[in-house]
Amino acid sequence: MNHPLKQRKPRLEGFGKGRLGVFLLVLVGMIVGQGMGVGGQEAATALRTTPMSPPKQAGPDRRPTGDSQLALSQCLVSLIQEVQVPAQVAGVLVEVAVQEGMAVSTGQLLARIDDTQPMSDQQIAALKLQAAQEKAKNDISVRYAQAAAEVARIEYEQAWRANQKNPGTISETEVRRLYLAHQRAALGVEQALLDQRLAALEAKVLEAQTAAGGLEVQRRRIVSPLDGVVVKLYRRSGEWVQPGDPVVHVVRMDRLRVEGMLPAVDQRDRDGRLLSRGYSPAEIDRRPVSVQVELPGGRREIFTGQVMFVSPIVQAGGQYRFWAEVENRKQADHWLLLPGLLAEVTVHLPSTQQTP
Repeated sequence: MNHPLKQRKPRLEGFGKGRLGVFLLVLVGMIVGQGMGVGGQEAATALRTTPMSPPKQAGPDRRPTGDSQLALSQCLVSLIQEVQVPAQVAGVLVEVAVQEGMAVSTGQLLARIDDTQPMSDQQIAALKLQAAQEKAKNDISVRYAQAAAEVARIEYEQAWRANQKNPGTISETEVRRLYLAHQRAALGVEQALLDQRLAALEAKVLEAQTAAGGLEVQRRRIVSPLDGVVVKLYRRSGEWVQPGDPVVHVVRMDRLRVEGMLPAVDQRDRDGRLLSRGYSPAEIDRRPVSVQVELPGGRREIFTGQVMFVSPIVQAGGQYRFWAEVENRKQADHWLLLPGLLAEVTVHLPSTQQTP
């Protein structure tokens, strides 16, 4: 049988070890707490001693002191000029001289309407004009009338002098007949001169008729009104056209338009800080621009131009419209800048001084 004191001794030893562990835990906690207290006091002291910076006030709007640039994205490339060239008279198309994609120049023949009858009329009018011009230059009748008038005058004067020397030598009836012949010959000169003037006027009338015949022939020739590219044929050879029917669609590609929107007023936040400034039409009009477009393959090309129009109307949202004209260029016989593309426009603003 075990002794009771021997059984209680291990329990007391375990209890002592437990109290020792609790004491050590409490001691460590006190040390950590003191360290944290010191750190908190230092942090609080730092917050009290560090001055707070005042809020930044919105400054005045300052314009650029040197050449500045205004970049605008999502600008649309469009055509400056395109024409659906129409027929001017009714008739059958006997020739279409171009195809889609062909480059044409001003005055180049695009198509031709049957001009057989106008050509014949023009030739007849030309021959009549030639005859009238020859008749107007012919002065034979005038010279003959002048000669006849001179003879009649001499005969009359001789008869009159004869009667002056010897009265009754020539009867009064014969003298009057000679006087009448003299007057008729003088009037014949005037008639010949009048006929010559009328022939010259008739020649001018026929000249106008010849020109009208040439105009009728020209009206049947459909020509390009601009330098450009044929993009569509509306009619083919052998088809009938009426006046006003479009035959060929031609667009100008050497110079294009880039359109965009500009802010007209300054944009500020609730505190009055300037977010973005507005631009007056006077700052934008006639300014040089650089237009950058992204081509297939990620390649970028830059084109130069000038602002040609600034709208005087501010639209909803505080913006107004403008456009610039830019010079296009070719690569491998194809134009690089194409209508319908979106471009980034950089407007080169004039040099200005700071304003308070």
